[in-house]
Amino acid sequence: MKKLLKVACALGMTLSLAACGANNSTAANTTSATETTEGEAGHFVGFSAMTMGDAWMVQTGDQIKKVCDENGWKFEMQGAEGVAATQVSQIENMVTMGCDIILITPLDIDALHDVMKDANDKGVTCVYIGDPFEGEEPFSICVNVDQRDYGSQAAKAAADWIEATYPDAADGSIEVAIFQNSQVEAFVLRADGMHDIEKFTSKAKVVETYDLVGQANMNAMCQEYTDELLMKHPDVKVIISHSSDFGNAIDEVIMRTGTVDPTTMGIFADDWLEAAADAIKSSTEGKSAFRAFIDSGESSKALLDAGLGLVQPDENCQVMMELHTFTAENIDGAYALHE
Repeated sequence: MKKLLKVACALGMTLSLAACGANNSTAANTTSATETTEGEAGHFVGFSAMTMGDAWMVQTGDQIKKVCDENGWKFEMQGAEGVAATQVSQIENMVTMGCDIILITPLDIDALHDVMKDANDKGVTCVYIGDPFEGEEPFSICVNVDQRDYGSQAAKAAADWIEATYPDAADGSIEVAIFQNSQVEAFVLRADGMHDIEKFTSKAKVVETYDLVGQANMNAMCQEYTDELLMKHPDVKVIISHSSDFGNAIDEVIMRTGTVDPTTMGIFADDWLEAAADAIKSSTEGKSAFRAFIDSGESSKALLDAGLGLVQPDENCQVMMELHTFTAENIDGAYALHE
């Protein structure tokens, strides 16, 4: 079974890391990731990201760094920039540098199997975003989300908006575009869920799908595709986006295109991004077409809490995350979730 990617919610239960194959001193640590107990030994936390060219990855790393700085812990952050072999080498280097906790957003979780197992054998706790390894004793912890459901909930939010905004629309009359990223199988599943829009409302019709896979600057390409979309389908009303990062790029084009009325359009995406939350808030004043995003909570806290031994995973050392839909009506809850 291929491994999924993406984010986490904050939990706070004590965990015996030994059950997940971690055999280092963090097993006895019951201190919150945002608090330090007097006399506690310091940690050295590594963060290995798929790429530092993604706003969500950078934001997650910055938040982990902030907590480490507050606690006086050492921190190392590196991006693999889309190359699985580079990520393997980076994790090996983090072990050599002395990291006792390594947090990972993996490009190819299968490629990381051996390096994480070796890290565990050396007393390092590895926590990654994805599925657990099947058929063997756990040697790492994973935080996980149902990727297909992630995409499907964005489609559901879009369908709900269509029904509320265009209650008298005929079947198949509301044109929809999907901006996906099929870089890894997890994202393919997310894209599959985004295409559920036509199942949720008969008014919707997907007229265009853009795939950002392989693009060096995905946000710039999102904007090029949006320009193309608005020319090709001037009546398009809904765009479902792989990420809020993409959604913001799309929104910028809509807002600068004089022939488009943003109050008639809706952008729906996955993942928390503060700029996206700001855009959703301003959509009530006609200053944005961003209507909603699906959020799985504070990934940096979930990863770090797991590394510190503060979350209770299942028998496979997996922690599943709850998804939340945030619109203009409840967007303040998204800010609170990420404080």
